Amino acid sequence: MSIVKKYIRDSLVGVVGKATKLIGGYGSLWLLTKILTEAGYGNYVTSFAIATLIALFAQIGLRQATIQRISELVTKKDTDRVYEYAGATVTWVGLIGLAASVLLWVSAPLLTFVFPTEGVVQWVKLLALLIPGMAVRPICTGILRGFERISESIVFGQIFVQLVRLLGLLVVLFLWPTPAGVVLALGASFYLPILVFGFYSRGWRYLNVSGLSRSHMKFSVYLLANSIASRFLKNTDVLLLSALAGATATGGYNVAWKIAVIVRYGDQVLTNILQPRISKFLETGDDEGLMTEYDWVRDISVAVGIPVVLVILLFGYELLAVFGSYAEYYPVLLLLAVGGVINASFGTVGQILLMGKKGRLVLVNTVFSLGSNIVLNALLIPRYASIGAAIATVLTVYFLTNLLGALEVKYVMGIDTLDAKTFAVTGVVTSVVLLRLAHYENAIPVAIGATVVASGLLVYRNKQFLSVAIADRTE
Repeated sequence: MSIVKKYIRDSLVGVVGKATKLIGGYGSLWLLTKILTEAGYGNYVTSFAIATLIALFAQIGLRQATIQRISELVTKKDTDRVYEYAGATVTWVGLIGLAASVLLWVSAPLLTFVFPTEGVVQWVKLLALLIPGMAVRPICTGILRGFERISESIVFGQIFVQLVRLLGLLVVLFLWPTPAGVVLALGASFYLPILVFGFYSRGWRYLNVSGLSRSHMKFSVYLLANSIASRFLKNTDVLLLSALAGATATGGYNVAWKIAVIVRYGDQVLTNILQPRISKFLETGDDEGLMTEYDWVRDISVAVGIPVVLVILLFGYELLAVFGSYAEYYPVLLLLAVGGVINASFGTVGQILLMGKKGRLVLVNTVFSLGSNIVLNALLIPRYASIGAAIATVLTVYFLTNLLGALEVKYVMGIDTLDAKTFAVTGVVTSVVLLRLAHYENAIPVAIGATVVASGLLVYRNKQFLSVAIADRTE
């Protein structure tokens, strides 16, 4: 299979995975609110957040480290070491997850000092049983991604999971609408994919405790710290909005965020394919091959994102109205949407650092983004409310952090990922959005023209990629 055909196949499966995750997420939300009382659902949300955080610690940063290491070993054709490492990661994460599960179950009564309701304690005890599955399942999909089996990882990690969860919750709604029934349905969505993966790969034959080196464990610890910092970063704007501007502004911002994130879907799908290949290119020293695919992914991600921004610019009010009276958050929606294009215009610089085993730099960048995001939010929210939060997110998370990563990749790793033409295209799109926000009367026809020109330019730059894709389809 040619690399172009692989990108097409995995991208199509990735789109299905994203759609399944979106439908499954909203479907699960609807079913849970029907199964549980309002107070019960609130206790579930709190307890699930606690269990998810514990599972994150149980992974000890090995999910991303596993993708990098397996891709590296596959490049070296060290088959025995590959399976030994994969088996060790599953074993250690499973054992740590089991220990964390027992510890959380035993210590759950102590939560009454923080959460006075008995319901939270009962939910935590039930959800503690899922922690090993929460921790191990992402390791299994990471192993598949390390082997560049992206489609299989999406089927196991997204499509199959959502189908099992929806079907399970649907059965629970009619036959056993209790917290225990909910946990059984959720448990099936975590443990059943692991069992299928074990049967599919015969992975039980490779379980061991000696396959992880000290250096790789050190690398994974940096990634664990980065995951924790990233988790806080994802919630900084919402937390500060809630504290400084109130619940109404927070709700409107969250709705705008959930719509704007669609701009990044193309970028996320293509990055999933490129990530393990970056490790192979770095291991073989093939910087030219890396930049060829890197440019494809960056340009196509931006070219796909720009028309989505145009749709939001034209129909943003209507999209917001689907969720309620949120028309006043149209400027927030536009800012976050164009932020997604700015993010895509830098490419996946963070993945180059990650696959290049620069865990310390990845952590530094996340901490920098977190700190600068807190400062800007604290300065802008009191004056501009949700618009201030959107500006802070675009400037820090989407621009400054990516710029810092690109400079590190250039001067530390000797790989120049910065592209003036892509930035120029993104600058034009950003300017059009700003004109729209300034109520420029001709902003819409200008936006349509800019979208056609900008996306056309990026597509033309990758005409070789597209010609190969067309040739593959006609074979």
